[in-house]
Amino acid sequence: MFFSICYGPDAIGKTTLSFGPLNRKGGERRLNVAVTRARELLVVYSTLRPDHIAAESSNPAVLQLKKFLDYAARGPKALLEAVTLDSERGFGSPFEREVYDALVAQGWQVHTQVGVGGFFIDLAVVDPKRPGAYLLGIECDGAAYHSAKSARDRDRIRQSILENLGWRIHRIWSTDWWTHRNNELTRLQHALENAKLAHDKQALKNDAFALPSRPERNAEAVLPPELIPAAQDATQWPSFVSAWRSPTGLGEHDQALFYDYKAVPHIEEQLKTIARQSSPVLLAVAARHIANAWGFSSTTKKVVGRVSDLAAGLKSLHVQDDILWVSAEQAKTWKGFRHHENESRDVSDIPDIEILEATLWLVERAVSIERDTLVSEVSKIFGFQRAGRRIQENLHTVVDRAIGAGRLREVDGKIRLAA
Repeated sequence: MFFSICYGPDAIGKTTLSFGPLNRKGGERRLNVAVTRARELLVVYSTLRPDHIAAESSNPAVLQLKKFLDYAARGPKALLEAVTLDSERGFGSPFEREVYDALVAQGWQVHTQVGVGGFFIDLAVVDPKRPGAYLLGIECDGAAYHSAKSARDRDRIRQSILENLGWRIHRIWSTDWWTHRNNELTRLQHALENAKLAHDKQALKNDAFALPSRPERNAEAVLPPELIPAAQDATQWPSFVSAWRSPTGLGEHDQALFYDYKAVPHIEEQLKTIARQSSPVLLAVAARHIANAWGFSSTTKKVVGRVSDLAAGLKSLHVQDDILWVSAEQAKTWKGFRHHENESRDVSDIPDIEILEATLWLVERAVSIERDTLVSEVSKIFGFQRAGRRIQENLHTVVDRAIGAGRLREVDGKIRLAA
């Protein structure tokens, strides 16, 4: 869905906060209807920026518009900053108070009635290592539960929305608490420890495999019209992305000497050149470029074997999973991918790590994306305007591995970054 915000500064830059029906009583409901119609993707066009609207506006609909524009511009980060504490709501039931007291007695810091977009979590346990983040949200069958219109609202929709906002949710039923309190405390403790381990694991991943920050956008455009920048416009690609370039400067050599010991230093120097220019690069691809330099019309298994053996013996380079790297440190810390402009590669020539990085980047930008759409968008990055059967199989395999490794998760057919 394409959503145009038909308000904004005039010719001299002055913004009049007159939003017609939005200014009237109940205007926030009109905004809610407008922004929830899209099934797959909502693209927002606006010259009105969130900073054009005063934070102290008394109109709830106008404030919601401000928050919506902020979310459109900055994504989930804006939602996290919109988290509020509403201590005046108090505890929904004596049961909630008992759970709260039990957690505090165990040394946990707990906030009550933590709200995100109108959804309040009964109890939120603060991450002891990252005080600005919550470790676990705890839902009790208290006032918020009983005020929902149906069991479907209470159980599935509510929890789904909270999890989509980034929460890890644990539920405690009052009947289980009253009859098996110790068991429920043990189960809660396990949930907290698992959440703590997951947070620590994610923190390590973020250190070693840090996802790129959301690319800066033109202040006048709230959301880009498409996920992938035009290949010709290099300024739209983030700094960790470059264009693929085939290795050059390998020279020309006599094919008859290729298997002679005198050829070894020449092949090793070619491997170093390829690694410096094109790593990470599959050994089979490196062997093909070397074979061409030595005058071979095709790259046989014997050629690949000789190149692979020499690469493995070079202490100045690093080989891992049939990929040639400049060093072990590069293999450990490398981030990014090479999009295709003037040159393209066959899908089998692209290292899986590169396809994974492109996939993570797209999912991070989209927040949530259907698997088939993701595969199509990734294929465009690598120059495949039409994702054929073989390309789809390769890309789906990478997505499946990323889900299995805990980098991505699939919920109702949509791919998201793992929490």
